[in-house]
Amino acid sequence: MAAVKTLPTDVSKIGAEGNVKLFGRWEAHEIEIKDISLADYIQTRHAVYLPHTAGRYAKKQFKKAQMPIVERLVDSLMMKGRNNGKKLMAVRIVAHAFEIIHLLTDQNPIQVLVDAVINTGPREDSTRIGSQGTVRRQAVDVSPLRRVNQAVALLTIGTRESAFRNVKSVAECLADELINAAKGSSNSYAIKKKDELERVAKSNRLRSDAENNSLGACLLNKPQNRLSRQVIPLASSPCIHPTQGVRIKARKGAVKAQAKHEPSVFRDQLYKHLEAVPPGDFDAYTNKLVAAGSTLEFLKYADALFEILIVGGLLQPGGSFVDDGAPPSPFSIANAPEPVQVDEIKKYVEVFNKLIRRYKYLQRPLEESSLPTLLQYLHRWPAAQKDRVAIATGLMVTQGLASASCLQALTKDHLVKDGKSHPLIMPKPLD
Repeated sequence: MAAVKTLPTDVSKIGAEGNVKLFGRWEAHEIEIKDISLADYIQTRHAVYLPHTAGRYAKKQFKKAQMPIVERLVDSLMMKGRNNGKKLMAVRIVAHAFEIIHLLTDQNPIQVLVDAVINTGPREDSTRIGSQGTVRRQAVDVSPLRRVNQAVALLTIGTRESAFRNVKSVAECLADELINAAKGSSNSYAIKKKDELERVAKSNRLRSDAENNSLGACLLNKPQNRLSRQVIPLASSPCIHPTQGVRIKARKGAVKAQAKHEPSVFRDQLYKHLEAVPPGDFDAYTNKLVAAGSTLEFLKYADALFEILIVGGLLQPGGSFVDDGAPPSPFSIANAPEPVQVDEIKKYVEVFNKLIRRYKYLQRPLEESSLPTLLQYLHRWPAAQKDRVAIATGLMVTQGLASASCLQALTKDHLVKDGKSHPLIMPKPLD
């Protein structure tokens, strides 16, 4: 391969001429961008010696539109394969390809590159539109910046594929690809890919127009619509074409999100895991709860879970238990024996600690939702129940399972005014 002249040796001569030339040979001020819509996105106004701007255009979105088009070609060449990250090698490939283009066409290689980008940027593409399992493809216009992005990508992909297992070098394949693309020849990979994208978009557009026309004719041909010309909702019309969308299987996440919220069913399933554990075996309760988390939706039913594990059952708005005949929970802080002792409550809180260490996402609903809700109902329960929940809350705060912000629920006006929260906030005097 012949040596490529990258930079001029006589720097004083350049200053005298006053022209900055790419690789010391190619001027950019004479480049013509024939497509007006791409004039702001194909950057040739600021001449550079080398296509290397040190990432100054990578800091902001859409800033790459101001990057020189030659550097964008260089960056795309070094994105994959053995050339990944080797910009100096990519610069040498482009410099060699420009020499070949000038020898074959006797044109400015920058002008050939600009023409190739204009010819290979698709003007129309297809996108997927749909929801709840029904998806259809619709033709859309392509923005100018995306046209340039796709054109550069298609040119480099075609170069990489043509150079694979070929006696030609990458620079020769790049020169052939740019020359064919600038001419609009079908021998160019980028031209063929662009035509394919536009052909698919055109077929989608024609099918969409045909369906809309047939639907409009169907609605207007009805006797009542011929007289009133009223618009009928699409969902209620029996004349919608059956192939308007493709029915696909719904994702599991969408199915779970649309499922009914049934805390009672969750409670019954949780009881099945806890009923077989003998009373007082806290390690077994921990293992059963951790195992239940793999099959039950703890995150969705976090409030119901903590109501069951703290007070022993589901609560209605107002703090009373749900009256559906369900027995109390086999494991809950409410089952702690009387008189209430801190050491006994610690055993229950340790189960919470191990459960939340396994399912970390339960800590936030416990702190922000479950504990504040339970604390504002605390004044309606018996004294022993108050002591159990109050001691458990204090232990959870000291162990880092919740922050003291959960106690803000006790500062509500209706609790402070009647003095209901005073015994809970103020500690008992020591004997």
